[in-house]
Amino acid sequence: MERSTRLGLENTELLRGFIGALPDLHAAEQDLIAAGETVAVRLVVDATHDGNLLGIPPTGRRLHWDAVDIYRFADGMIVEEWAADDMTAVVNQVATFTPPWLAGRQTQTTTEGVE
Repeated sequence: MERSTRLGLENTELLRGFIGALPDLHAAEQDLIAAGETVAVRLVVDATHDGNLLGIPPTGRRLHWDAVDIYRFADGMIVEEWAADDMTAVVNQVATFTPPWLAGRQTQTTTEGVE
């Protein structure tokens, strides 16, 4: 069984677009856990939505979400990486999707800037 799918240069444009839409992106390390050849990092990320993000026009809103990155090292180099960002939080904050557990509830992030 293959452990992961290798993501190569074809995803460079996706990453560039993501970072380009969030030019002031900042990730603050919350936890760092190491075991053997594996390191896990829990982050809190914040950024301003100033560009086209996955087809969503800029809103100027401040976004906050959680992320977890896991790295496997060999010979002092990262040889594998897994990343999980809470994209549900991101699209909820740019008001393009309301998850079912928030349906019917008004929150500051989903009503901010809405007339």
